Amino acid sequence: MAWLREWATDQGCWIERKALGRRELGRMEHDLYPEKELARRMWKITKGAGFGRQPYCVEDLTSGMISDWFEARPGTPLQYLDRLLLVNERIIPGNEQARGFHRAG
Repeated sequence: MAWLREWATDQGCWIERKALGRRELGRMEHDLYPEKELARRMWKITKGAGFGRQPYCVEDLTSGMISDWFEARPGTPLQYLDRLLLVNERIIPGNEQARGFHRAG
C-alpha cells in the first residue's frame, strides 16, 4: 500500500483531520463526517484494513441458489477504488466523489 500513500502525497491528496468535522460512527466499513456548509454532503471514511469486500465466484458449485454462487473475500485498495468508480460512473452517476485521503490513528 506504500504506492497509494506515495501517489496521494505526490498529488497533494491528503486531507487534514480538522477539515473533516464531527465524526458519526458508521457500521463495519465506514465512519461519516457531515460537512457543515453543505447538509447534503459528507465525508465517508473507510476504516480498518478491509477496503470492503470483493465478490468472488465460487468454483465447482452445484447449488441452484444464486446466493451460494458468490462469496465475499477481502478486497485490495485498487479493487475498492474500481468499485467506487463503477458506482459513480455507471450505477449512480455523481453520487460519490473521491476527494482525498486521510490516515487516522
